[in-house]
Amino acid sequence: MVLSGKVQVGLVLLSARVYGASLADVPDIVAAMPPVQRAVSEKFNEEGIAKLTASAGKLLQTTKDGNLVTPVVAEFAHKTIQEIEEVIATIEDEHKVAVQDLENVYARFTNAAPGLETQVNGVSMMKPELSKKSAAHVMCRQAQAPLMVAEQQCRKAEEHDKVAYEADEKALTDTYHSIKGRWCPNEYHEEDEEFFAANENDMTMYMEQKATVKQSEQTYVDTVKRCNAAQEERVVKQDECGRAQERLEFDACEYSVTASGTNQHVRTTWSELEAEYKQTTEDVTGDAEDRQKEFVGVTIVKCLLQKIEENQLAGMPCDETHADEVNAGITNCHNQDINVAHLQITPKRAPEPPAEAAQPNVPCDELFVAENYATLPGEVLAGVLQKCEPCAA
Repeated sequence: MVLSGKVQVGLVLLSARVYGASLADVPDIVAAMPPVQRAVSEKFNEEGIAKLTASAGKLLQTTKDGNLVTPVVAEFAHKTIQEIEEVIATIEDEHKVAVQDLENVYARFTNAAPGLETQVNGVSMMKPELSKKSAAHVMCRQAQAPLMVAEQQCRKAEEHDKVAYEADEKALTDTYHSIKGRWCPNEYHEEDEEFFAANENDMTMYMEQKATVKQSEQTYVDTVKRCNAAQEERVVKQDECGRAQERLEFDACEYSVTASGTNQHVRTTWSELEAEYKQTTEDVTGDAEDRQKEFVGVTIVKCLLQKIEENQLAGMPCDETHADEVNAGITNCHNQDINVAHLQITPKRAPEPPAEAAQPNVPCDELFVAENYATLPGEVLAGVLQKCEPCAA
């Protein structure tokens, strides 16, 4: 932000005495110049401001060496002051725009935060659902455990009844072989009554043992049926619990993947916002420093030109006293306390990113087992751990 090159050239011409000309030439030079136009530069031109200040100072110095300020020079100084005031207004307007730009970039943090927090909260809502599935799985396994115990006890009874049945059957076989060949009904004679009487006890034992075997067989068959039914009931419940475990572990993996992805999105989004804000901050503060330097420079030039106007209005004499006053005026213009606080920019610190979602435990690590399987009955725990499926890589 600097005055146009025409203004700078004009001031240099107006200080023609410094460059070997006479103020007598100035009216014609100024009259020949086209109307002054204000130009705005995108970047601070420190050298241009320095030349502008030097030109105005040298122009003012010519008046201490016996030269009165002519009306043309005074008019040109007046118009240049007006242009400087426009430049100062533009500097201040640009400052306001820069402040707004910085606030707009900062606002992106504020605008992004609710959406990111909603995503994180959405991940957190998966935790209660997972806890429900974990509780359902535990409840199912608790129902499975007594069925396993009942089946195991039934199988022991089945084994016992099998052994008893086989023992009774062996006893029947032994009794059968002990009387085999003693009975020949087709050859029965009345004189054999004595034979019948002598072997009646053995025959009775055989018949009684046969009944015992039949009962043992029925008991064994009934126990087998009961154990098979217990096994079927246990298998149905075990399959149900297996599906519950699969749902739990699948959802736990989904929870973990979603949490990781959401957290990475939060970090990436916030990092991009921080990088943009940092760059904007550097640009805005750098430009603000340039504007402050420009403001100081053109304010000094304005002061010097105002001294020229004052000298013209006062019609100061060309004696040593006048020279001292001119020098003092130049010094005062350069040493004046110019407040640039209204052009300073102090950026706010970038806000902290939203809290990330808690990263859940994953199947089948130690923490996941402790969280979801630690309360399972001992009868089912080994099978559950064997069935556990880690998350896919």
